Amino acid sequence: MNMSKFAETLDALLFDHNFKPNTFAKAIDVPPSTITRLLKCERAPSLKTVVKIADYFNITADFLLGLETESSATSFNPCPPVGERIKQLTEQQGFTGYRFCKECKLSEPRYYDWINNNHEPSINNIIKIAKFFNCSVDYVLGREL
Repeated sequence: MNMSKFAETLDALLFDHNFKPNTFAKAIDVPPSTITRLLKCERAPSLKTVVKIADYFNITADFLLGLETESSATSFNPCPPVGERIKQLTEQQGFTGYRFCKECKLSEPRYYDWINNNHEPSINNIIKIAKFFNCSVDYVLGREL
């Protein structure tokens, strides 16, 4: 994930909507330090934070993450648990968990943590899964069908 592109996009969104980082943090119910660190590229956003920001501004996660140059969708579905969505995608494509992990170069134990909702994938792993399935991050998340 390109952290500087994400930070640049978030900064532009805040500027365009006349938000200060602390005010925006309250609006999406995250600690102010989270927004500050994201803007300074000090940490990658969590999956939940990406969805909160994208939902708030009604933009695609792909646009927010710098994977698209514009936000094309105008409405989004509520995200199902990400583990359920990943399991659904792998099964739709005819993959076993083992084969999917091997071909996508993901940790098999981590995959089972995801589909059993014991752990949330990182945003980098969600991007990797989207590239593997040749689809958008929003599709992987279930925001777009």
